[in-house]
Amino acid sequence: MIKSFFFPLTLFLAFGCVQSPKPLPEWITHQQSHPDYWYGLGIGNNREDARVRAINEIASQISVNISSTMSGIKTEYNFNVNEFTKQVINSRIDNTIENIEIIDSYEANGIFYLQTRLSRHTYYLNLEKRKNLALDISYSWFLKAIEKIDTQTFILLDQAAVGIEKYLDLDLTVEYPQGTGKYINMWSLIRQSANDLVGRISCRSDKKELHFKYGIPDTKTISVHCTDNLTGDFLKGIPLKMEFRENVYSKSARTNIDGYASMLIERILNKETQQIISITPDIQSIISGYPEWFYATDIVNITAMVEGLKISVIGTEKNLDTKVKIQLVIPILKESLISNYLVKVVDAPESDILILINIETLLRSDKPELISNMKIYQVYGNASITVYETKTDREIYQNVLSSVKGVSYTSFEDAGIDALHKIRKKMVKDNILNLEDIILN
Repeated sequence: MIKSFFFPLTLFLAFGCVQSPKPLPEWITHQQSHPDYWYGLGIGNNREDARVRAINEIASQISVNISSTMSGIKTEYNFNVNEFTKQVINSRIDNTIENIEIIDSYEANGIFYLQTRLSRHTYYLNLEKRKNLALDISYSWFLKAIEKIDTQTFILLDQAAVGIEKYLDLDLTVEYPQGTGKYINMWSLIRQSANDLVGRISCRSDKKELHFKYGIPDTKTISVHCTDNLTGDFLKGIPLKMEFRENVYSKSARTNIDGYASMLIERILNKETQQIISITPDIQSIISGYPEWFYATDIVNITAMVEGLKISVIGTEKNLDTKVKIQLVIPILKESLISNYLVKVVDAPESDILILINIETLLRSDKPELISNMKIYQVYGNASITVYETKTDREIYQNVLSSVKGVSYTSFEDAGIDALHKIRKKMVKDNILNLEDIILN
């Protein structure tokens, strides 16, 4: 009897000491909802992790609210709505994080639970205040910008747009002109004004056509004058850019207090005989926010007429101290220059480039070698090329070929002719007189 009683008692004591798991608070298992608040529940391995997750949950609810108002923005403003919405959400959460309340917390088995909430009334009230402040600042920058056209005009307009871009889903109506009772969306006003003001820039050059020599330094100065086509005022500080293919030129400049800018063209590297120099206002280069609004359509076009270089080739060819009757090398080099480059062969006094060529063959021995009972005549040829810039008498290139061996079974003279043929072949193959490399380096 005692034995049978003892067994159930043991079971009772053993299982009666095991505690049931404590249930999680209801705010964890059932998310709260209220029309006046956004609630967030965060779960993490520590309190900070849980807090961040709770804030992110509130952010996701706000993002749904913001996204619902963005449907017209993609069409009207040509934005990437997803990226723009993300930027707006991040900005607004950063600005309202101090208003997010922690209303409950719980920890169990090393897991942290945190409940937060954000008052909708507080959120919208603070958002309206920040929007109105940004709108006031934007409007003041706009009014300053349109006083007159200069560099600051476009920078201020861009800043005015950037200042309100995070509030495009809200009402951005302003009275403009002030005191008229007429109202307009501030964003649209800035954008239209940017287009109108850039369109008032009018630039003209003192040149319609310029003449250049191809390849050699041939500096020309282009003067550009920019004015306001509405008022006639000179425009100061307007950035200009020049486009002129692969030639050497100053790519940018800014107008001075009188609206003038000077731009240099130093050397022509493009062989086309007629080219176009284009100069345009480059307002986009000083804009960081919305450069696409500031595209200038005013273009100054100047025709560049490119003339070929005038070259003179003077040279001698000697075979064993005797001038050859019919030159073998120099005529081929002249033909190559004419066919491959923009050149005209003229007499030395008229030339831009002077090319001196001296070619000779020399004996190494006055007797032929005897190889396998055959007489072998050997001669060695040398060539030198020196190129001068005629105007400055400056040497710009020099090259030497030496010890080019010519061979014959009949005579030293024929061996010399063989050496001249080999010199010609090597010069052509190696493009030893590459005029572009010579004059452009």
